Amino acid sequence: MAKVALLVGVSDYQIAGSDQGFTNLPSAKLDVEGMRRILENPELGAFDYVKDRINPTRQEMSEAIEEFLMGDDRQKDDLVLLYFSGHGAKDKNRKLHFAAKGTRKNAKDDLFTSTALSAQTVRDWLAECKATKKIMILDCCFSGAIDPNAKGDNSLEVLETSLSAVKGSIILTSSSATEISYGDPTQMSFYTRYFVQGVESGEADRDFNGYLSIKELHSYVRAKLLAERKEMTP
Repeated sequence: MAKVALLVGVSDYQIAGSDQGFTNLPSAKLDVEGMRRILENPELGAFDYVKDRINPTRQEMSEAIEEFLMGDDRQKDDLVLLYFSGHGAKDKNRKLHFAAKGTRKNAKDDLFTSTALSAQTVRDWLAECKATKKIMILDCCFSGAIDPNAKGDNSLEVLETSLSAVKGSIILTSSSATEISYGDPTQMSFYTRYFVQGVESGEADRDFNGYLSIKELHSYVRAKLLAERKEMTP
């Protein structure tokens, strides 16, 4: 079994000579660095390899994610982890898209969908991926809109299992389908900061058994956000 991860972070959004771009997100690059640190650590994530794409265009992001999830080297017993930090944007039909370098809005502030990556497309690739253990972590606005038909976290018994033991697809989001995800230009975004903190410090291991279940991580981050950012509901 291979444990592999792709970390996508978009921090540079402004378009020279245009006001159609999104605001820059310096925290996105820091988010990827923090996630890489815990995943590559042999005593924490112990992933076999971790790839990252920083500030990809829509085409580059699409190709990187499709190749990662659908490539010929993907095996049934792999554990794959896909992470995205950047702007999440909705189109006129309230469908979620991942904003890339060069993603634009028109004069009415509507998204040019051809310049962003459809979250549904990524969701389809995740479903079709041959690996039986799949985790997607989204730190972006409206991230809960990735799957409007998904069950709530408390209804999933698999949350009790560890990240390495999970089977199927697990999607962790920084906010609900209608909420903004907040960050700090000089630090990691709130969600990823507490995610990384909970793993590195061991504070998220509430039963002190040396392993982190998805539920423990989720509960830890949720409690931290409730104390600092009540308007975010992961």
